[in-house]
Amino acid sequence: MKDFRRKFTLKHRPLKCKAHTQASFLALFSKIFMTAALFFTLGSANPLRAQGGIFCGQAYDFAVNNQKASDIFPGGGSWPANSTVFVTGTLTVDQSLFLSGITFLMNTNASIVVKGVGTVLAGAGGPGTSTRFRGCSTGAMWNGISVTGGALINFNGVRMEDAVTAIFFIAGANKTGSRIDNCTLEDNYNGIRFLGLPGFSFSSFNNNHIQSSPIGMLLPPYNSNEAFRAIWISNSTVDLGAGAIIRNWIEGHRYGIFCNSSTVRVANMSFINSVDDISVADTLDGTDIYAVLSNLIVTGVGVNNCTFFNAYNSGIISRNTRSLSVNGALFNSENKYGIRCPQSIVLSAPINIFSNTFIMNGVGTVSAIYVERPPSGPAAINVLIKDNNISMSGGHQKTPVVMVDVQGKFEAADITSIDHNPINISVTWPRLSGIRVTGKGHNYNIVNNDALNWIPSSNSPYPPTTVTSRGIIANDLTGFNHLINNNTITSKLNGINSFLRAAIYLDNNPLTTRVCANNTILTHKGFECLKALNGTTLKQNNIGSAAYGIYCKAFMSNQDRFENRWVGTYATWGALYDGTPPFNFFYDPGNAIPNDAPPGGSWDPVTWFFPKQGSDGACLNLRDTLTEKEYLIIGGSVPDGSAPDWDARRWLLYKLMNDANLVAANPGSAAFLAASETAGTSTWKFARAEYLFDHAWLSPTSAQQGQIANLTAHYRSLSEQMAVLDQQMAASPGGYSAVIAQQLADKFTELIETTDTLELQRGNAAPALQTSLQNAMTFAQALPQTTVFEGNLKNILLIALRESQGDSLVEADFSILRTIAAQCPELGGISVRRAAMWMIHEEGMAYSDIDWDSNCGQPRFENQGQLFANTDGIQVMPNPAHDQVRFIFPVATTTWVICDVTGRIAASGDTSGNSFEVETNQWASGIYFLTARTIDNKALTAKFSIIH
Repeated sequence: MKDFRRKFTLKHRPLKCKAHTQASFLALFSKIFMTAALFFTLGSANPLRAQGGIFCGQAYDFAVNNQKASDIFPGGGSWPANSTVFVTGTLTVDQSLFLSGITFLMNTNASIVVKGVGTVLAGAGGPGTSTRFRGCSTGAMWNGISVTGGALINFNGVRMEDAVTAIFFIAGANKTGSRIDNCTLEDNYNGIRFLGLPGFSFSSFNNNHIQSSPIGMLLPPYNSNEAFRAIWISNSTVDLGAGAIIRNWIEGHRYGIFCNSSTVRVANMSFINSVDDISVADTLDGTDIYAVLSNLIVTGVGVNNCTFFNAYNSGIISRNTRSLSVNGALFNSENKYGIRCPQSIVLSAPINIFSNTFIMNGVGTVSAIYVERPPSGPAAINVLIKDNNISMSGGHQKTPVVMVDVQGKFEAADITSIDHNPINISVTWPRLSGIRVTGKGHNYNIVNNDALNWIPSSNSPYPPTTVTSRGIIANDLTGFNHLINNNTITSKLNGINSFLRAAIYLDNNPLTTRVCANNTILTHKGFECLKALNGTTLKQNNIGSAAYGIYCKAFMSNQDRFENRWVGTYATWGALYDGTPPFNFFYDPGNAIPNDAPPGGSWDPVTWFFPKQGSDGACLNLRDTLTEKEYLIIGGSVPDGSAPDWDARRWLLYKLMNDANLVAANPGSAAFLAASETAGTSTWKFARAEYLFDHAWLSPTSAQQGQIANLTAHYRSLSEQMAVLDQQMAASPGGYSAVIAQQLADKFTELIETTDTLELQRGNAAPALQTSLQNAMTFAQALPQTTVFEGNLKNILLIALRESQGDSLVEADFSILRTIAAQCPELGGISVRRAAMWMIHEEGMAYSDIDWDSNCGQPRFENQGQLFANTDGIQVMPNPAHDQVRFIFPVATTTWVICDVTGRIAASGDTSGNSFEVETNQWASGIYFLTARTIDNKALTAKFSIIH
């Protein structure tokens, strides 16, 4: 696909070295003559000398080697307008220098350094041309312009080409005075870079084009058509929205903006055609904004918003998020993701994604919004996804799609709110779902999403055997107190065929889930309920026309007069339980609530619905209770030999460990919990391991939790205040107000202070968190593994704990996860379903619509807990490595693989002994992981680093 894309998009411009005609040599002669005349005019007091010549086929008037501006122009001055200067070394601008229509020919490795408090390098258009810095296509890249020591630049209409980094602001540069307007930065490996700068903002940053079209081949050593980073920000605080009155454009980079360990605001900027480089093994390139360990805020609405168009990978990736706020942006045809937040292991990282537009017509769309929920303690709201308009009207999907996908890998006790996000699907694709929440954490709220529409122009909906699309999915949730409320899901129905398999799909959520006041219209199934839904209640839902109003094959508590309403017609059943139901629907036969049971004769089995006068209270008042099966477990009537019964007992113990009120309200539960602990049962040990893992994130003191909660709430308030200011800015004449711009800058300054304080509180909480995680790890390492389902869950817990401690997963981990995910839960335990969420998300998505009852294989082995051998004694020489690394093992090995921190395979091979070597001179600096297999198929692992 990559080659096909290039075939139609790649453009080449003429070579920069051109043959000279007779006329051009006459012009050269004339220019040299004029330069000589200039020399006599300036006189001997100024050491500027005409040194004409030809470089790369172009005439130049002056040559500069390793010189200072103060030596070339003592007392001030500059080169004459429209002259050409050849720079062969380093030009140090140590006094203000004004350029008018100057062309700089930059030799290989040449550079310009601007330094000194008050020093200004100013470049502007001259008569008939503009100031230009360029290399030579027969040479290699020059190093660029560095700004430091209190200096600043003032560029208007400047063109820069062929630099490793065109403009580099280094610690100490003037933080507020630089201006870059109407400039073109093209064919530079990096456009603008910031390093070690607190509180940087441009006084003016307008109408700049970083990598404009047509795009040429980069010079050596970067022989590629794909420039690297347009804007690169490291260890800095940068406001790219300040001074941005007119839109800036970033086009055709592997990364539009890359920020690392920084706080950045972006506004009034457009990203176009971020590309991947097929010659580089980078799975994340083709991304508009890539932020790692950073606070990123993207603001602006109307004419001042940010737009993201046609990125090969993603619009925004925020990895190890410190904080993220995206408001008012347009994401148009991003190929895979609109916004993606992976590896969220930073404690209490607030994420706000609101009032954005996503047009997901990319050929490889996975999600408009994908968030790995950050671990966190109690706070009001930590993840807010609100008022986003999401649509798909084109493209050709070949993989599962979930438009809003929130996944919990670690414990979170605050609220994740997915609120009022219209989704309009007008394409026919049978694997396209709307909103999904899955995994660990409490308080997932899917509320007020009142326009979830699957309404293509076709009048031939999919037969239910082929469609797996669902409106809302809540599956494999391990926490308490989830709410699905006041959502409306609509599709098309023809007989039993619909574009939606189910409006609301509930699967294996053993704790509290309240599903209330939702509307389902014209879907194959209104509600689909599967597996353990012990604490799930369906209340006051309007169940519209469907093949099945409710299809159920789950363990649930009695649905006691919860006032659901059957308001449609049902091609097959108003309600069907596939098997013998372990619970009943009770309804008031007096019809005080109309249609509170399916139409007569439209439920099966006939004993599933029972009349019972009265009605229950409001949805929000429902609490956790114990099911009939859980009472049987407490009473000793259910053994735990099978995987399903073992899981049910483990979940019951976990529930009792977490809820003292539940223990007090249910006779016998306290004795059952104490007896299980005293006996040290397998189910108690695994419930305890899960409890220790989850509660590690609540280990800070109550005072620290309160401070962190207040800071995350204040961050949310500030980002919302900035959104209001954005609206006011858009309503101003011409879409700009200097007063509001200053208010935005002030709010951003306050937000910086908030994120800095939040980071300080995280640091204060870190020792207790790491101690708790290590305690959980020590406990998990001692878990039994006598059954396959014990081995599955133990491996998943160990992998999860390793990542929570900051250790990236390696290929051996993914191999284990794939093996677990291929099993049937009936034999491998319910944790089989959790394995997929620890894979790379694109791969894990293949499991988003799996039928776990029938579409799974058999366990491949029953001794996963023994996969890892003792790794003591592996020698890595040298470590850190440079050009070569050697591994020596304590036992013989057969095969090996080396991955980087993203899981990408860097190298692999076979061994026939105890050691091997690998060349690393072409590898990027960073952390790598080795996994080697012993002759008895155990894994030896080691971590090492490469530094060049």
